[in-house]
Amino acid sequence: MDETTLFPGCLGFGVSRDAVIVRVPDWDQAWKLNQSYLKTLAGLARFLGREQLEIVHSTPGKPSISILASMADENVVLSCQEQYRRLIGAISKDATMYEPVDERDTTTMTSLNIEQLTDFLKQEDYDAEVAQLAYSEKKFPVWIVDQISREVLLVNRAAIAANCKPPKEILSKDVSVFWEEEALRSLTDLVNLDKRVTDHTNIGWRWQKEEGSSVWVRVKHEFNVDYQLINFLGLPCRFAIVKDAVPV
Repeated sequence: MDETTLFPGCLGFGVSRDAVIVRVPDWDQAWKLNQSYLKTLAGLARFLGREQLEIVHSTPGKPSISILASMADENVVLSCQEQYRRLIGAISKDATMYEPVDERDTTTMTSLNIEQLTDFLKQEDYDAEVAQLAYSEKKFPVWIVDQISREVLLVNRAAIAANCKPPKEILSKDVSVFWEEEALRSLTDLVNLDKRVTDHTNIGWRWQKEEGSSVWVRVKHEFNVDYQLINFLGLPCRFAIVKDAVPV
C-alpha cells in the first residue's frame, strides 16, 4: 500500500458514523480484498475510530463484507499507521477517489438468501466463507447449529439483538430452549433428509426482559426460516436464516 493508491481494485473510500466504507466493482474483488488484506483493513477501521469496515460492491444478490476492527490488534495499527496517514492524505487530495458519507452506504446491500451458500458448498473447505456470509447479514438473524448436539456454534448480530442477551448467553448453548421438543426433532430429521428446507414455519420462543424487570422471559413467536445442511467445523450443522418472526 503506497501513498497514491487505494487497496487493489478499490473505487472509493469513505467514513460513515458507524463504519469505514471501501467500494470495489464486484463480489469477486470484494472477497479477494477481504482474503488478502483483512487485518490491514481492520486496522484501518481501528485507526479511524470505527468498529468495522464495510467492503461494498455492485454484484446483485451478494452481501457486502463486514470486517470488525477487533480483528486487528494494536501491533497492526502501529505497523501501518504511517501508511494509513499517507493513504488518507492522498485520497483527500483526489475528489474522484474520496466519497464521504453521513450514513452507512446501503445501496448495494441485500439480504442474505439460502441460495448464496451454493457456490461455497462446492468447495472442500468453506468454513471462513460461510461464517463471513453469516456475519455480514444485517437484517435477518442467522444461526449455525450442530444437528447432533443442538449446540449453537455461530450467530450474527441480528440474532443476538433479537434475543436481547449477550453472546455468551447464546453461543455454545443448547438451541432447544427456543423450541418445542417434537418440533425440533422433526426439523432436524427434515434437514438431514432434504438438505435444504425453505419457508419452514414453526412456533418457538425468543428471550426478552420485561421493562423495569431483571427477570428474563421467553416470548412465543411464529417463525419463517430457511435452512441448509452444511458441514461446519467438521460437524453436520444447519445454517438458518430467520426471515420473519411474529409474536403470538
